[in-house]
Amino acid sequence: PQDVKARIFEPFFTTREQGKGTGLGLSVALGIIHNHEGFITVDSEPDKGACFKVFLPIGTEESRIAKRAASPVQEHKQGATVLLIDDNAEFLQMGEDILTVLGYKAIKARSGREALSVYSDHRGRVDLVILDMMMPEMDGSDVFDALTSLDPQVKIVLCSGYSLEGVAGRLLKDGAAAFLQKPFDIKEFSEILSHVVSSPQ
Repeated sequence: PQDVKARIFEPFFTTREQGKGTGLGLSVALGIIHNHEGFITVDSEPDKGACFKVFLPIGTEESRIAKRAASPVQEHKQGATVLLIDDNAEFLQMGEDILTVLGYKAIKARSGREALSVYSDHRGRVDLVILDMMMPEMDGSDVFDALTSLDPQVKIVLCSGYSLEGVAGRLLKDGAAAFLQKPFDIKEFSEILSHVVSSPQ
């Protein structure tokens, strides 16, 4: 249907049953294609399936080198490790999938206490933390304070479905590296993570 076709690239949109998919596959693909200055088209007919075509520009090695030199913050350390903290299992899986596609190594924690344990176990090997603000027992603020006490140099990106005002705004002033609002744009997600990972402590 045309109404579905118009929305298939939206983050979190899915026609599957709840719990059967994250609705991020095509959104992630679109973000990657746009990052490479390409575009994608789709043709579909009821009961016949869909055909996706991806168009990417042809580039020379010289042009790729020049582009990397002009945009150094878009590069991130190969295989950088990201600790993803969220009490929502589906969001954790979706986040891991996106991070893997973007070239990161993801480790997950479903609670604040688990996050502190995981961070301690991987001390010195975690390049970035993505922290959900709304969690039971230990909320994002509590986890932020505990992590920064454990490691004052930790890089933390806050993530929430709510606005930047309030607690998140305070944590940014207290040293959080960035803020991502759910549902986030894949391109923005990629750019923020790349910038934070590449920035000095």
